[in-house]
Amino acid sequence: MSQPIHSLASFPEELLARILALCVAPRPPHSPRPVWDVVTRQPRGRLAPLLVSRQFLRIASPLFYHTLHLQSAKQVTAVLETLTQYPSLANAVRGLVFGGIWRDSAAVFTACERVDSIDLCLDSGLGGSPRPLHVTFGNEANTSDVDAEAFCSALEQRDSIVHLTIRKDPNTYLTHPRPQYVLGRLPRVIHGWLGLESVHIAFRMSAAPVTLPFAQALSESPRLQLVRAQLPAIWNELLLVMSSNPSLEKVTLSSESMFGPARSRTPGPPVIKGVCSDDYENAIPSTGLYMMEAKKHARLSELIRAGT
Repeated sequence: MSQPIHSLASFPEELLARILALCVAPRPPHSPRPVWDVVTRQPRGRLAPLLVSRQFLRIASPLFYHTLHLQSAKQVTAVLETLTQYPSLANAVRGLVFGGIWRDSAAVFTACERVDSIDLCLDSGLGGSPRPLHVTFGNEANTSDVDAEAFCSALEQRDSIVHLTIRKDPNTYLTHPRPQYVLGRLPRVIHGWLGLESVHIAFRMSAAPVTLPFAQALSESPRLQLVRAQLPAIWNELLLVMSSNPSLEKVTLSSESMFGPARSRTPGPPVIKGVCSDDYENAIPSTGLYMMEAKKHARLSELIRAGT
């Protein structure tokens, strides 16, 4: 008796989509590495499944564009041209990872109307003289950074963001004009994101007039459930301010090295998640000077125990 011949056409597309999602998943974003630390990585061939057949191209294209990692101005411009030419691909984008703020960053964000996760790396832009942290910086008139202005304005026009990650370039400091400007605009942005559920601050953020309004905005976010942050070197009140949010369920503190988190990750679908199985791999035990001070505040201590 002859055996039935199976082909890809007989496979359920739902099953193919799950398999292809693993093949085209982008690498998870990491904290930026120092310029001198060059790591040679083997290409994963994410484009290969799209070249197999028209069926694979149709199924895998939305998965490929689910999360866009944009690491240069040239790449952002190229992506904008693609999304403008093929609007259906823009509808497939759910997550944006910006390695900096460039001229077309605002246009890309605006084109992707269904984005609910954004990962932003603060860079120094075109430079500028550092400003002391005790100077409040949030007025649009105080900067001539057109790219940052346009990007922050685009963020304010969107109310669908659920997950927010903020990183910082190794060569950028909060005394630089651009980070101060962006942090100064973020409180207004967050007040408009009523569905925000998780925030990841992927660098040590100190308490200052430019950062306290950001913490205050998070303390008033109605659906915020999770805050992830690096363990502060010394005690500051940023997390204490955030912990006053009654909807907050967990505060996860991690002690990541300057090179970012470990690179061995469980492969998964191309999506930026606020909570995942890898969230606690760099979690710290309840020791250290910061933790000793945090234990004096019942609400903050409870949230840290729940998330760390």
